[in-house]
Amino acid sequence: MLGDVPTESQYASLGRYSVGSVRRKFGTFTTGRERAGVPTADKRGGQNRIPRADLLEALQELDDTLEGSPTREQMDAQGRYSGGPYEREFGGWSAALKAADIEPNQHSNYIEFECEFCGSEDRKLVSKIADSGRIFCSQECLNEWRSEEFSGSAHPLWDRVRVECEICTKELLRRPSIVEPKQRVFCSYSCFSEWCSEERVGEDHPQWKGGGELYYGPNFQRQREKRLKADNYQCQNCGRAQDDHRDAYGRSLEIHHRTPVREFYQDIDTEAGETPNWEAMNALSNLVTLCIECHRDVE
Repeated sequence: MLGDVPTESQYASLGRYSVGSVRRKFGTFTTGRERAGVPTADKRGGQNRIPRADLLEALQELDDTLEGSPTREQMDAQGRYSGGPYEREFGGWSAALKAADIEPNQHSNYIEFECEFCGSEDRKLVSKIADSGRIFCSQECLNEWRSEEFSGSAHPLWDRVRVECEICTKELLRRPSIVEPKQRVFCSYSCFSEWCSEERVGEDHPQWKGGGELYYGPNFQRQREKRLKADNYQCQNCGRAQDDHRDAYGRSLEIHHRTPVREFYQDIDTEAGETPNWEAMNALSNLVTLCIECHRDVE
């Protein structure tokens, strides 16, 4: 279908399962790809190598369709090949542009950088960079860096306990501090929704305006949209984009309250008609965009 070894972002868009499922099964996306019999691209060339002339021709073709010089992301989405062969052949995206006689944009919205993991030179839109301290040329490099950086007690799953999803009984790993106060645990939003549809209706629903302790207030949806836009529709922890999240989970990115909603309900007599400070609860400074997996980690 692609004519090249699939990258993680391509698999997220076209694959049968989510990238997260592959990582949970095999440890890393690269390992899963190899276990499926798809060889890792030969970075030295060989049978996997696309002729340089073909790469340059495809890059110039893409350049003719755009107002500015092409980015690696645009090549992945619109070009004849993915960005990977250009990294292997030219050593970096900027070098590939120069070889094709394409002047890289000098617009302030772009930044040239060296990948934290593999060291290749690349360029990205500033709005696409979640952490200016460490920048990676691809999701694969980010994942490989994480697998090496977070091991032993430094790994986010180090102190987790095993629990089962209330609906499907899938085994999960959760922090004790999260599990102990709760009577029920869910593996996904779909399982939680199924449980809600069966058990939590009317006054039992947490967002029921009459008696629910977790109603987010009349201004939450408006503030939610503002926060998503301010965060460029990306998870502020791992950088996952809105489209990728919808493909993987069938729903939008989530909004997390830095100061928990329950704290705004302390000393509030809801039966007497008192309400929390909605403006403070849903202030943009108290909200942050997260994907389902990262939201699960901080809850």
